[in-house]
Parts: sequence; structure tokens; C-alpha cells
Amino acid sequence: MFLDQFTSGTPRHVIVAYKSTNADDTTAWGSQLSVVAVSGSLTTYSDPIVVPMTTSGNMYFIYNFDNIGGPLGDIAGKLWNNGGSSLGTESVIANFTTNIPSVNLTSAVSVSSDTIHLIYINVDDSKLYYTEYSSGAWSTPIAIDTNTIDSFPALTKNNTDLYAFYIRSNSIFY
Repeated sequence: MFLDQFTSGTPRHVIVAYKSTNADDTTAWGSQLSVVAVSGSLTTYSDPIVVPMTTSGNMYFIYNFDNIGGPLGDIAGKLWNNGGSSLGTESVIANFTTNIPSVNLTSAVSVSSDTIHLIYINVDDSKLYYTEYSSGAWSTPIAIDTNTIDSFPALTKNNTDLYAFYIRSNSIFY
């Protein structure tokens, strides 16, 4: 599976996914699946990531959603059921009163129980937050660093622990 983001009229973006029809042959791809499409003349979607869920074969798509010139920006997502041909309904993971800048705000990993761990920079207060997706719902976000975070959070997991890396004041923290 891979994601593609392209402009569909300026400055709007559409996010699509393609699935290999044979896991061992990357030259054979299925038809385009529209993850999100432009829903209005002032809507843009950006920075898509796909999180493979480890036990079910499902995938979760996470992306930024912004109303250009409007009051709100969101981090949102949709679940793709491995056996199905369509996506679930959009879930808002975090919503902001500030438009989303064009920087990477999110990073996510999945663990054996199909739980997704997500860190993101809140564009309203520039702090780093953590939330998790489990049993079909996102938890209430908690701040994991209350200082101003610059950009590029990265989340990884070893056998037992999660590690969050991010840039603050030109230094890398974890």
C-alpha cells in the first residue's frame, strides 16, 4: 500500500492509496482508493501517513485537514478494513483554532493489540501531545512536553517502550 497526494485545483489536495495486488510483486497495483477528496473550494488535506495495524491487517490513514482562510484545522483519520473495499468514517483526532502550517505534525506506530500510538504538535500552543487509538476510539490527548516544540516529531517502539523524538530550540529531545 502506498499513499499519494496531489493537487486538484489550487490549493486543494486529494489523498489516494494504491494496494499491491500481490505482496511479492510491486509491479502489479490495484485501482486507486480515494482516502479523502476535496469537499469544498477552500479545503486542503496534507501530510498523509498510513499505519499498518499489526494483528488485523487493517490500516489507519492519518492526515492534516485545513480550511484555507477558515477558522479551523484538524488532524483526522480513517480506518481501512482489510477485508473491505471502502474506508470508515472520518474521525477528528485533534482540532485547532489555527490553520495548519505546511510542516510534519504527526508520527504514529501500531502495536500487537492493534492499538495506534500517535504524537503530534498542537498548532495552537506548539506543545507535543500523545493520544492512542484503541477499540475504535481515540483517547483524550495528554501533553508530553509543555515547552514550545519546533517540528518533526517521530515516534518509534522497541519490544516494550515507546520513544518520542522531536526538535525543541534547535536540539533533539526524546
